Amino acid sequence: MTKNTSNAENQPRASNEHFGVAYDCLRVVLMNRWVVGVLLAALAGKAALEPASAWITKRVFEIAGEPGFEVPDLVSDLGLLFVAIMAGITLFDFVEKLANKAVEVRLIITFQRLYLDGRQDEHGARDISQVIYGCEQAKKAAEVLYKESWKITVSIISVLVWQVSLGPEWIPLMLLSIIPALALAWGFGPGIQWLSSSILDLQSLLAHTTPRAGRAEFDQHQESWFRHSLMLELRKWIVEDGLNIVMWTTLVALILVSWKFDLWLLPDEVALGGTAAFAINARLLAKPLGDIGKVYSRWREAYPAASRVFKPQDWPDMPSENDQQ
Repeated sequence: MTKNTSNAENQPRASNEHFGVAYDCLRVVLMNRWVVGVLLAALAGKAALEPASAWITKRVFEIAGEPGFEVPDLVSDLGLLFVAIMAGITLFDFVEKLANKAVEVRLIITFQRLYLDGRQDEHGARDISQVIYGCEQAKKAAEVLYKESWKITVSIISVLVWQVSLGPEWIPLMLLSIIPALALAWGFGPGIQWLSSSILDLQSLLAHTTPRAGRAEFDQHQESWFRHSLMLELRKWIVEDGLNIVMWTTLVALILVSWKFDLWLLPDEVALGGTAAFAINARLLAKPLGDIGKVYSRWREAYPAASRVFKPQDWPDMPSENDQQ
């Protein structure tokens, strides 16, 4: 029996239900653990190497400030290390792209099989839309678990570890600058999920109204899909790209306020090398912060499709297949 969950489906789910879907998605990832493991290794290696540029920058300033500084000395000290870091990043980038495509296809295949095996009844148009469109969206939920969350964790830890070694006095300022950005992402999440759920329903309605008799409804659903897609992309842009704007705005504001009112956020002595290292690490921190916004919006966008893979009965009631014949 199909449950009439139209209103419930479009409402943001409780946290425990999100955890339940996350657990099921993790099981899907483990079904493809070998190819996922190769991808994770490449992502972790690349993310761990990137912050090393801050250390090299600090060393450049230190060597340049030494008496009798000469360019050949700089190349001799850091040239080989620079080449090794860039070569490692390039290698990890190649492996990442190849493994990423393999994992994407395997995840979609697994989601399709789970959905078809778990349905209690067959619904031609609805099943087609879920297999073709819904499972593609559900894949994003698995990507949050197997790729993005690990990448963000490694990147943030690497940046903070480098910053502690280069200038721990800048850590409070760096951490405070990301709080408003995270609050922005959290506020827009439920709207993203509602729009994604509505688009998922519209895809099923589009597949259902393809017969000639349903052409007028088909056109209406297309226009509704168009409007919902634009609203979804707008909200995703605010969450994904707006976070960096908010972080940099907050960072500059905190620096100005601390300098004006002599607050504790700025170090007592500002060294050129330490400041340069902080600027580079702040830029590196902006990347995983932007990734946090992308991950959060992707999870909210993918959640309705992923939940319907594991609970095919959680669909709003659709017209009968015979209604259009």
